[in-house]
Amino acid sequence: MLTNVSLPATAYEEVTVGATAVGLSAANYLVAERAVIRVLTNAVNVRRDGGVPTAASGLNYAADVTFTVYGQSDMANFRAVQVAGGATLCVTYEGKMR
Repeated sequence: MLTNVSLPATAYEEVTVGATAVGLSAANYLVAERAVIRVLTNAVNVRRDGGVPTAASGLNYAADVTFTVYGQSDMANFRAVQVAGGATLCVTYEGKMR
């Protein structure tokens, strides 16, 4: 697992999270090794196993928390949903190791 290894940024997006689970953009994660995600506003529940989180289930991340999703499979399976109010995720995709 890559943790403190510096990789070049390949893309950036802001994802609006509401009551319906949303994922990451394939065009961005297909050219990345990992996604560094900051929860900008309001808590979210996430899943990376292909399941769909709900407001009551999933791994909870509070506002102003940063976490990393590694690998294209987990990025493809990533889904987030709001816990209470709408949320925004700031996502920086970082490049593949060559």
